[in-house]
Amino acid sequence: TEIYTLSLHDALPISMSAFLMNRLAHAEKEGAAGVIMEIRTLGGRVDSAIEMRDAIVSAGIPVVAYIESRAISAGALISIAADTIIMAPGSHIGAAEPVPNEPKALAFVSGEFRTTAERTGRDPEVAMAMVDITVEIEGLIGPDAILDMTANQASQFGYADHIVSGRSEVLRVMGWSNAQVIEEKPDFRYRIAQFLTSYEVASLLLLLGMLGIAAELFSPGFGAPGIVGIISFALYFAGGFLAGNTEWWAAVIFLAGIILIIIEIIVPGFGIFGIGGIVALFAGIILAAPTVKQGVVMLTIAMAATVIAIPVFFKIFGRSRLMQRFVLATAETVEMG
Repeated sequence: TEIYTLSLHDALPISMSAFLMNRLAHAEKEGAAGVIMEIRTLGGRVDSAIEMRDAIVSAGIPVVAYIESRAISAGALISIAADTIIMAPGSHIGAAEPVPNEPKALAFVSGEFRTTAERTGRDPEVAMAMVDITVEIEGLIGPDAILDMTANQASQFGYADHIVSGRSEVLRVMGWSNAQVIEEKPDFRYRIAQFLTSYEVASLLLLLGMLGIAAELFSPGFGAPGIVGIISFALYFAGGFLAGNTEWWAAVIFLAGIILIIIEIIVPGFGIFGIGGIVALFAGIILAAPTVKQGVVMLTIAMAATVIAIPVFFKIFGRSRLMQRFVLATAETVEMG
């Protein structure tokens, strides 16, 4: 008998959803008796949490959520999706109010918690109290407060099936003491994806890509700026592919934008190719981001920095080759007849 363990620690990156889905499918394929998710997290992105929730509830083998210390926000939703919730003494679960707390976001997240609890046979009101400040439960949570349950409270209200300390005790209460334990940890691919898709790194790659291409348009020949720009854009899209949040057509749209801009430079088309290329370029970048909002924000920052840098490039390199395509460089003079 084999049991797989998955560590969900710290902030849950975008790549974690792809890792969890892949490992659950692998454990099921290998005929494992079950999977133990060892949870110690303050949460992560809502969309990633929902993907993980869907993978957990649809798994063909038992999934156990072992809360080592805390399952906050997205961590609470993942835990509720498990067949069995086991908590360590002194651990807690809840505090999943969406940020920003807008009516639409609140209704959506509250609905996800409610339906997940209903699906796993737990009190949906308790799950909703983790998200919605207006939900009151006598003996558990009063008005104007977000629910964050201790292990004892969770046990009392059906959100902790066992309270034990350590993996060996978890295996014992699940009847898996004699099972072979296989620890699954994110491999190099997922660690790279986690790094490349972090907000700071993705923003930097996008910025370097925009600046590199802009500098290349001003500099003679093809050199370092263009290479840096191409590599940065390649890493930006590669991170999304590895994390599982970017589809191939986003990269196709981006490449189509580059081709249209090149056509505009070589064969001016009264701006039609150029405008279409820019729109496709921006659309590809936004669609490759984890969310449209994040893509727009990162693109706006990169564009602002590029606009600021253009006068510097102009001073260093002179008039760009792109501008020379649109400006008449010859003149009819009296001296020339």
